[in-house]
Amino acid sequence: MRTKDTYYFPHDYEPTSDPKIQALIGEYGASGYGVYWRIVEMLHSDQTHKLPFKQYIFLAIAKQMLANAEQIQAIISYCIDTCELFHNDSEFFWSERVLKNIEERNKLSEIRAVAGRAGAIAKQTVAKASKGKESKVNKIKEDNKYKIIPPTLEDIKIRMEERNITSFSAETFFSNYERIGWMV
Repeated sequence: MRTKDTYYFPHDYEPTSDPKIQALIGEYGASGYGVYWRIVEMLHSDQTHKLPFKQYIFLAIAKQMLANAEQIQAIISYCIDTCELFHNDSEFFWSERVLKNIEERNKLSEIRAVAGRAGAIAKQTVAKASKGKESKVNKIKEDNKYKIIPPTLEDIKIRMEERNITSFSAETFFSNYERIGWMV
């Protein structure tokens, strides 16, 4: 059985200022607002980030929100047809805002993964160069402190090739670390 991951998603500051949300609250009050945010949570946690436009979904949400399935279906339809908070096709409904949040989260995750791999390569490059006797090429003693001289682009290409890393380029790695002064 797959366990669900729990993620943070950005919540707008004062979303009740949005005319679409105001229309929803005007029609369905606080219960409509609560149902909307519960659905947004569900969309974030669903693997496809879409929910089937089916009776069992209306029943499940109704049970959670202490409402009836007809109210839930009406609120969802209102969010689609009138407020344009959700979109749908013949089978599913979703939120473009949720899809954007997921895309941003995935990009950030990839950036962090690349940075982690890049940091590991940099550390391995320095460690490999300094194995055995002290290498004067990779370290310079200044005021009783060692300053690490960064690897060359060629060093990085070699390490990436040795480890079959193809998800990003050595040039990208080199330029990113060059930009931040080779500090992780």
